[in-house]
Amino acid sequence: MPLKTLFLNPPSFENFDGGAGSRWPATREIESYWYPVWLAYPAGMLEGARLLDAPPHHVSGAETIEIAKEYEFLVLFTSTPGFPGDILLSRAIKQANPKIKIAFVGPHVSVLPEKSLRDCPEIDFICRKEFDYAIVDYAKGKPLADIPGVSFLKDGTVVHNPDAPQIQDLDALPHVTEVYKRDLDVTKYNVPFLLNPYVSLYTTRGCPAQCTFCLWPQTLSGHPWRKRSSDDVAAEMAKAKQLWPEVKEFFFDDDTFNIQKARTIELCTKLKSSAMNLATSRFLKISRKARPSNAPASSLKTATSSAWSSTATSSWACRARRTRPSTIPSRSPRNSTSKPFRFRWRMPIPAPSCTTMR
Repeated sequence: MPLKTLFLNPPSFENFDGGAGSRWPATREIESYWYPVWLAYPAGMLEGARLLDAPPHHVSGAETIEIAKEYEFLVLFTSTPGFPGDILLSRAIKQANPKIKIAFVGPHVSVLPEKSLRDCPEIDFICRKEFDYAIVDYAKGKPLADIPGVSFLKDGTVVHNPDAPQIQDLDALPHVTEVYKRDLDVTKYNVPFLLNPYVSLYTTRGCPAQCTFCLWPQTLSGHPWRKRSSDDVAAEMAKAKQLWPEVKEFFFDDDTFNIQKARTIELCTKLKSSAMNLATSRFLKISRKARPSNAPASSLKTATSSAWSSTATSSWACRARRTRPSTIPSRSPRNSTSKPFRFRWRMPIPAPSCTTMR
């Protein structure tokens, strides 16, 4: 049996959404939360594990400490704004449960592994970048010295194991929607530009662009673009619709959903053929002055007119490539000077209409 593991998106500031699934950590004027997608993958691979998303479920620090008493291994997804509070929480959890092992994951510890370990002695180890299999290996008894991608203290010296290879077979990972159904209440999640209730998941990982402002490729998923098969995504979507008939929108929260034309068309065609009657959205990269090669008209047309059954309503959330003044160097392969913009449109299929918001 693996260690009894608690995956934790910890309690934090009031109305702060900055944990295990938030691209834009911030305290918001309205209550708004993203799903802890990253934690859901390893949580689905360990028997007896639980995913606790404290902020949207309004679980307090004291309640979290009590819950952690029942577990042998804690995996905490931290953020830069939340790190000082996460140190205090992990210290209190260790005091209440001295035998528990604690691992920190997330962008902050990936970028600052040594500082994080020295700032918080209660951390037994951290995982750098993708942590799915490293966490599972440790819970199943593999020694830290043999696990790629982890950092830990040994006799006062920080040990950085070699980086883990990026996960190539995304179909081998569990469906996060099954973990959501087991451990989360989907009615607790809300994002203002999505229909409510909504469910988000990934169909790809990574993004080849070098945009310095973007969190996930720089710190967790990396730049090589990897995809789930269209069959695997379609199967998860069909099951998700059965799990939550009340859900109004499913959001593909990929870094760049439409980077490969053939795959975009193939997936949308399979979603249509399954006749699921879904509302679905995803991130696209579109330029105001010129549509980039990774968003050709044919793939956009297929995605909007052929992705779902004729009775469905598709809802898209799109983002432009953000830009900077021309005097500031950019690592982006396309150094656009157009103004940044955001727009979305909703369209009953097959009668499209478009409303632009900037």
